[in-house]
Amino acid sequence: MTKTQSMKIKTLLFSLVICSFGGFAQDVVEPALAAFPDEENVLNINLETVLRLAGADNLQIAAVRDKMDIASARKSAGLQYLFPNILPGTYLFTFNGEAQNTDGSFIDVDKDQQWAGVGISANWNFGESVYKYLAAKQQVETASFEYQATKNQQILNSVTVYMELLGAQAKMHSMDLMLTRTKDIADQISIMVDQGLRYKSDELLAQTRMNQIEIQLNLIVEEIKHLSNRLLNTLNIRDDVILLGEEERLTLVKLFTDRVFSDDFTLPAMDSVYNVRPEVLSMKSNIKSLNYARKTLTTGILLPDIKAGVNEGMFGPAFDPASNQLSYYAGIHWTIPLGELIIGGGRKEYKATISYENHLLAAVQNTIREQVNNAYSSMLSANNNMTAGRKAVTLSEQALSQSIERQKLGTALPLEVFQIQESLIEAKMQYIDAITAYNQAQYKLFVALGNKL
Repeated sequence: MTKTQSMKIKTLLFSLVICSFGGFAQDVVEPALAAFPDEENVLNINLETVLRLAGADNLQIAAVRDKMDIASARKSAGLQYLFPNILPGTYLFTFNGEAQNTDGSFIDVDKDQQWAGVGISANWNFGESVYKYLAAKQQVETASFEYQATKNQQILNSVTVYMELLGAQAKMHSMDLMLTRTKDIADQISIMVDQGLRYKSDELLAQTRMNQIEIQLNLIVEEIKHLSNRLLNTLNIRDDVILLGEEERLTLVKLFTDRVFSDDFTLPAMDSVYNVRPEVLSMKSNIKSLNYARKTLTTGILLPDIKAGVNEGMFGPAFDPASNQLSYYAGIHWTIPLGELIIGGGRKEYKATISYENHLLAAVQNTIREQVNNAYSSMLSANNNMTAGRKAVTLSEQALSQSIERQKLGTALPLEVFQIQESLIEAKMQYIDAITAYNQAQYKLFVALGNKL
């Protein structure tokens, strides 16, 4: 081979390498569908749809919504004691045998009678019914706070998985480009080996690198499928599809101003966060409900029971009533449970239950403090990692360009190009991870501070 032919082949290889790696200077993230050729099995979805479906179709949210309906039904049932019972009907009475007179003598009696009409009776136990109703009413509020807490958590879970899915798609896109361009380089090295310009080991190295990238790409594709399955679960989508994010680029979420990154920024006081977190409000409401229920054994004992009723109907011999009969009654009395007053088992149980709930409340507040601090710390860390990641990508691209220039001059081996190529793709993966972590931390902090999704 002449020197001119050798230079032509080197120039061809240089041009191909420039074409292959030049695309990495662009932004990181265009989610690709290349690994999923069966378009009928792919369902594109965006963040807006994720937020809507997670809030509407999630089974956990639906279950808590049912609990709200149960609490509402119990509240309604608590008002039923106000209404009397209507007692329409008839009865027959027959007596045969001896009966005792008022003077003490016994006589043979054979009598029968019939009553037919309607009665109304009522029994108002104010000491129990009033406080049970107030407790049930409070449980409706408890269930509504629990619903909001569950809704926030499930939507946050869905958004977190969706952000991971977008990040995995971005990695798949970058790795797919890397694989295509590595194949081109391997083909050119094979040509140079045939021409005697490179060693066979260079060709084997290029093929090895290509196989390694294929393995990495397959792992990313598998990760996308797993994330899709998780998202199908949280969104309660029953179709046999692969969900893919339709966003064109992995953009940064901006739920907070840049002031959160300033040195003088401080998080809100935890007491103000507790006062808006639905988990805390739900537990406080439940404790309030328990206090209402406990009053059935304290203040409720002082309230009387009232009974009243009226009966009106035809009265007389069986099947031949003689005249109308009207009767009524009314009364008031107190039920004094001596066992509860002396031993107090019911009151002790309520006291222990309320203490238990207060301890759980304190534990939830500690968890909320941890969530806020962790989310804020993660957001700051991810922001720093994005800055470092962008620099790493830029430096890797510059190193790759210089290596290509040296290869043009014949002073760089393919091994060096592949090593820098590996550093570049690793920098891009880390940069994508930083963007994903940043977006997830934004949503986690947003919810941790008590905001609604």
